[in-house]
Amino acid sequence: MEPSDGAVTSPIPVRCRILYLRTPRSESLDALGSEASVIADLEGSQPVLPTPVLTLSTLFAQGPKAAAWLKSLEAAPATESMEIAARSSFVPVGASSRLSVQTFELVEDPRDWLDEFRDRGPIPREVAVIVTATNHGPRVALSVTDLDPERETRLREAFLEDPSISATPPPPAQDEVLRREVLNIGRYPEIDSPLVLHLDSPFSEGNGAALAMVVETLRPDQVEGSNEAEALAELAEAAAALAANQSPLTEETRHKIERTEALDVFQLRGGRSALLQVAVESDATLTQELALVADAEVLQALGERAFPTAEAGSTPVPAGEPTREVPIGWRLDSAAWNLLAERALSETLDPELMGVFYRRAGAVAAFPDIIQDALKAARGERAKFDERLMTEQRYFLEDPSPSARLRAYDWLREYGVELADYDPLGERKERQAALEKAAEASASQGGNQ
Repeated sequence: MEPSDGAVTSPIPVRCRILYLRTPRSESLDALGSEASVIADLEGSQPVLPTPVLTLSTLFAQGPKAAAWLKSLEAAPATESMEIAARSSFVPVGASSRLSVQTFELVEDPRDWLDEFRDRGPIPREVAVIVTATNHGPRVALSVTDLDPERETRLREAFLEDPSISATPPPPAQDEVLRREVLNIGRYPEIDSPLVLHLDSPFSEGNGAALAMVVETLRPDQVEGSNEAEALAELAEAAAALAANQSPLTEETRHKIERTEALDVFQLRGGRSALLQVAVESDATLTQELALVADAEVLQALGERAFPTAEAGSTPVPAGEPTREVPIGWRLDSAAWNLLAERALSETLDPELMGVFYRRAGAVAAFPDIIQDALKAARGERAKFDERLMTEQRYFLEDPSPSARLRAYDWLREYGVELADYDPLGERKERQAALEKAAEASASQGGNQ
């Protein structure tokens, strides 16, 4: 649910908390279900089918329901819950704030049915909430890292079926394969409308039966006078300086950081999962899809475009030769758009990527050169590119081709543009009347509709 009061441009003050719950408190909470989308489901560094295992039981509440749930928690005995992590911060648009809780535990081997093996570990387990500031408001993602329960079951079953089991030798040393899931939550926490996420704890017994993540968008007066006010004000000042391209970092230091990030993300080994993590935390939504479906050659080409080898003192930039610093999320996505458009023009785009391209570009996908022109005109600004893409879809609503009109109509609806009475397969006069009506409604409301 996106805020309807226009695009957000200034840093967003948010507060995140992680609560320990001695017993699950699922009353008045709803199943997350379609409110979330699976961004990453990794076994080790390899993507697996997007069927969440660790987060199936996640529940949520927002607004009055969340406030009532928090109030009932406050009224419960003090031993029922405890705040174990908290952070308040001003998050600049395009940046992310991450709050996590991690443990390292010794775990009994699932094959140790005779109690003869040493415990495995220490094994890291982590729950994190990631808040990314977007032009629509703060977007929330939930990340859980744990042993893959399906793999643990397979280990035990295979061992019990082994004919040599009577000897019960200690199992050979092996790397522990962890499963990591990242979910994008389809709710935007607004002022006075906190978001609560409730999930079973992945930690061992004694570390809480459940965890709750609470994300709130703050008002400035909720920050002033608090112990964190000074730190938050400094963050806001730093964010404003960055927006004005007045980074306190020296050019040399900033370039070194960028090159280090690029190297870490796009190394051949483990590059896919690293890219996915950066794409999620930087709100690079197109890159997230490519990280899940593209092959290694495409990911390497994407890395070379987003972070080309630079001469000393030069700044690598995406298509469009921007005149100011480009956030890493748009650096990735603009390179991804450029790569897809170029391969679509040369007819070298494989079917999986063609599907991504057509879904993300709508009717414009049939004319990849429009995408390239839009990237150049945007000059490194995502908002300008998005606006151009929106405008082009509207043009296609009047296209002679029914399929082009239908793709444009579906794309606009997916991105929240409602066109009352418009039927892409209807008669021309009826379509024209519906578009004129929508234009009048938009003009009377002073914005896009």
